[in-house]
Amino acid sequence: MKYKNGRIYDGDWENGERHGEGTMKYASGGVFKGEWLNDKCHGQGRRKWANGNVYEGGWKSGVRHGTGTCKYADGDIYVGGWKDGSVHGNGTFKWADGDEYVGGWKDGMEHGQGKWTGSNGNVYEGEFAGGKQHGSSVLTKPSGVKYAQNWEHGKRLFSQRMVVLSDGPPSKIPWLEEHKSCQICLERFASDANGDEAARMRLPVLGACGHSCCYGCVLNQQASVACGTVPESINCFLCRDSGRGRGAFRPGEPTFNTMLIDLLARAFPAHDQRSTSTAKDAK
Repeated sequence: MKYKNGRIYDGDWENGERHGEGTMKYASGGVFKGEWLNDKCHGQGRRKWANGNVYEGGWKSGVRHGTGTCKYADGDIYVGGWKDGSVHGNGTFKWADGDEYVGGWKDGMEHGQGKWTGSNGNVYEGEFAGGKQHGSSVLTKPSGVKYAQNWEHGKRLFSQRMVVLSDGPPSKIPWLEEHKSCQICLERFASDANGDEAARMRLPVLGACGHSCCYGCVLNQQASVACGTVPESINCFLCRDSGRGRGAFRPGEPTFNTMLIDLLARAFPAHDQRSTSTAKDAK
């Protein structure tokens, strides 16, 4: 059937509506071939647009919905979930420039837990919200060096280089036996991250001031201490309260160089990781 607007439909009908299998050729040059329900694309189908973009997968009431693959004319590819026409759920987006994101999506933007692998060799693994970094994360450089970071809606609040210890496994490090619990939240330290977010937040940090805090408390307290005076540093929360004013957690300072990053190295192996710390907008 040929419509006044130039579209041509060839397929099944029911009660005067497109229903079943059919092909629609659009005046713009695009084509849809697949299932129809009540005059709309519904079920499985393949749509090619005049600009060269091609989508194949689930449809609901005329829009992409369910699981599908979209290949863009510029070389980008997305494979994963869709909802009401937008990327949604879990999926993988590979950009033509070599960047890749694997993780959660919401309304067309990165959201939830995800892993961003950059063409520059960096790997960002952590939380996203609204297409931007938001929450705790670990950034791994091509060299294997890791940075513990905290973000708020794309703004980096904290970035601390993680130092790999050569003292051996946790059970062989003497000071861990002396400092079993965080002196801020009083929770027992984790001895192995094992890729678990809660365990990662319980990893110990021993300051030169003698105080032992968990990594989670270091991140939580960073907003309430005067860390702005020294870039990428955090004063010891306990020292600040006691008025001693010493013990800044800062790269190169003795207060942070005993953090047990060999535990994180096991949770986030560096041998095959790449990523970036800047999220692209989903297409």
